[in-house]
Amino acid sequence: MWNDAKILNNALYYEHQAIWAYGTAGKLTTTEVGKAVLALALRNQADHKKHQDTLAATITSLGGTAIKTQSSYESFHPTSKRVRETWIAM
Repeated sequence: MWNDAKILNNALYYEHQAIWAYGTAGKLTTTEVGKAVLALALRNQADHKKHQDTLAATITSLGGTAIKTQSSYESFHPTSKRVRETWIAM
């Protein structure tokens, strides 16, 4: 079960990152396009928060410890250190 919790924690990391990224949408312009993008971003963020809660609960039920949210995240890019570490670990 430990391996399952580890895999789920990797998924949880990306849910945390997605929530953080959608949170930056508040910096968009106040044009009609900016407002429309913000509304969509907030709906997507709400979905990711549900995923985050479900993953954290599942990890805990498996006896693992869910990783905590960071204050900020690097951009998702295939060459980023976190992405390389995640794929190497799997």
